[in-house]
Amino acid sequence: MGLEDWKADMVGRLPTLRAEYERLGKLIAVVESLTDDAGEPVEDDGATPTPRRRSVSGAGTARAIGPDEFVGMSTSQAVKAFLTLKGKGSPQGPRDMAKAMVTGGRDSDEDKAYANVTSVLKRMNKNGEVKQVRRGQWGLASWYGTSAPPKKPNRPNGEPPED
Repeated sequence: MGLEDWKADMVGRLPTLRAEYERLGKLIAVVESLTDDAGEPVEDDGATPTPRRRSVSGAGTARAIGPDEFVGMSTSQAVKAFLTLKGKGSPQGPRDMAKAMVTGGRDSDEDKAYANVTSVLKRMNKNGEVKQVRRGQWGLASWYGTSAPPKKPNRPNGEPPED
């Protein structure tokens, strides 16, 4: 097989490889949600409900949120599950997350859910669990890495930074 044949074969396999990459990313996110920061399994003490996991049909394909999707989950568990459901490459905003919490049975009031989600996102960001991808859009840190963007230096008198 020549180099050109090999290249054509690899290009033909690209959609399958991308689908497998997405599937594995979702699996890794679910497994990470079941471990602590050191990678050790989280002990189930019976006090915190264990989140119910359902498979996502088709890699990269969003499915509808069931009416009991997030029942029994904490807000942070529900945020992780929702982001996992949406998949890498589809960061979500807190308003969309709040709507999903109501649709999935976690909350009954969207405004309260929004307040909870925004508060939890700030905490999860500090803990390195989520990352703000762009203004108002969040994804799991495992998808985007945990490096912080470079900080702009403070300038006296509000002067813009030098280029």
